[in-house]
Amino acid sequence: MKKVLSVILLSFLALSLISCSGRAEKEPGKYYYEELAGMSAQELYAVFTENGMTVPDALKKGKSESDIADMVKSMFPEIVRGFGVYGWSVPMNFISATHKVYESIINR
Repeated sequence: MKKVLSVILLSFLALSLISCSGRAEKEPGKYYYEELAGMSAQELYAVFTENGMTVPDALKKGKSESDIADMVKSMFPEIVRGFGVYGWSVPMNFISATHKVYESIINR
């Protein structure tokens, strides 16, 4: 009985290590959803702009970079889905264009 329990325990530990090790290795410049969701507004904005997000001039008008970063952070669920209605002041294609940036940096 002890041998059977030992084999089961060792198998469980081996599977746990394999699943954890696969998650630990990722490509440079790639992020997991949890990492992106846990970032501050400024960090998330920086990652997206460094990876090609462009903010339309109409959206920049009268807003600081910090305001735009806060907006991107609050729009993150819509960005992940690739669609959504955020408000009349956000151009319709901004969310879908930003979703393409998200798709390019997410580590699956």
